[in-house]
Amino acid sequence: KAYREFYINFERRVGDEQRFNSKFEFQRMTLGVLDSYYEYLRRYQNGNYVIGSLRHMSSAITKLDDDKLVARELKRLYLTIESLKKTFKPKNYNVIDERVVSAAAEKYLAGSEVDDVDGWLAQIPLRIAEKVNKNYVYLRWARREFSKGRYIHSADHYRKVLKGVDGVYFYKGERDRIKALDEIVRLSIMQANGEISEESYLFESAMSLKKTKYDSDKAIKFLNEYKRKFKSSDSARIEMLKAFCYRDASKGKDMLKSLWRVVNEHPKHHLADDALAEIAVYYLLWERDNAKARKYLNQVVERYPEGNAVDNALNWIAWSYRAESKYQQALSAYLDLVKKEPLSRFVEYAFNNIVKASSVEEKGMNPILEYFRLTGKAEEAGFATFDDRPVIFFGNRDGKIKRLDVEFEWATKIDEFSYNPENKFAVFRAEDFDYVVNYAWRTTDDSLFFVALNKRTKSKSSSENIRLLEDKLVLTQLYSNL
Repeated sequence: KAYREFYINFERRVGDEQRFNSKFEFQRMTLGVLDSYYEYLRRYQNGNYVIGSLRHMSSAITKLDDDKLVARELKRLYLTIESLKKTFKPKNYNVIDERVVSAAAEKYLAGSEVDDVDGWLAQIPLRIAEKVNKNYVYLRWARREFSKGRYIHSADHYRKVLKGVDGVYFYKGERDRIKALDEIVRLSIMQANGEISEESYLFESAMSLKKTKYDSDKAIKFLNEYKRKFKSSDSARIEMLKAFCYRDASKGKDMLKSLWRVVNEHPKHHLADDALAEIAVYYLLWERDNAKARKYLNQVVERYPEGNAVDNALNWIAWSYRAESKYQQALSAYLDLVKKEPLSRFVEYAFNNIVKASSVEEKGMNPILEYFRLTGKAEEAGFATFDDRPVIFFGNRDGKIKRLDVEFEWATKIDEFSYNPENKFAVFRAEDFDYVVNYAWRTTDDSLFFVALNKRTKSKSSSENIRLLEDKLVLTQLYSNL
């Protein structure tokens, strides 16, 4: 009769947390039910409902939201099971013992608040301690200390994890975090020994965290301290570094605040044009507001005509039009880039985009010929993507345009592209799902040389293939000379 009453109480109250107005009320009711179960076990150690009671008790405990409380109650339950061991059949005891011990190990681990892991484990019942993975304890503590900004302690725990990595899985990018922490420890020791100043320690520590892919925003703490303590520091530069840290951590709003501080508080600084360009790129790529982005990009060109961000701004203006399929505006923008910044690194890419956009030519003008006129080049080769397939082009100022007669696979990636006008060779690499192919295309007679690497088999390394291709080109040139 008593067990049935407790069971109904458990099902009605503990089994459905949604019925309670607060976690505190749920916790209080759960502990009340557990106390009732303990009373049943005290009175009826040989009762028919002992095993069922213990199972329900372990389930009820693991529903609690407080890790410390769960660990405490599981330890209490484990000790109760040990005291009742003689009353169980061996099979039943092993089942309930394994269930409670495993749950206790997991919850003890989650509720641990001690730095001395070995001392902490010594206080736990041996059967539970044996189930705890020490490496995971160290890893959990390393992450917790890192999240609180205690980087020296975090590095210490990470070192313990690395001594034995069985059963431990690192997050993506976590090994980069460990390298950064080791560097911070090294810098801290150097500062303590008087080998470097506090200024160097703060700045270099920030840079070590900035290099990580997922923890770059943690550098902000060091940068803010650096800026606060050393008033003579380059404030605009620090704000730009903070902006890039926020950007790498995908915190766009925070990035925007730092960028505006540079533009508004340091309008004459040599980084002001870069900051304004980054603001424009934020609206272009983060907010997808092309019109607003072009507004700020045009401001970069107008306010800072001699700045190093002008070519970048002009390129993004053209890109934004091409993204909207406004090819006439894109053509004009790319030609504007070539005209205003003929020595820019973006001019080479402009040819590829002009070739692609020239399917919609402005009336009375051939944009490809205009490109050659503005750059002064006699010829050029490049590539563009049509329907997710790359096409290799060659053109000259006489108006001759031709393409490489190779149909690439869908989503083939082209990189390491270069054109040498002296020997008339366009050299590039093409990578699809199955192969990496190094190509050399001689534009004078359309001769094509290539070396393919099958990605699915262990073949020659990429560097060996490049050398093989170079050897072929040398032999071809010798043959041609002969």
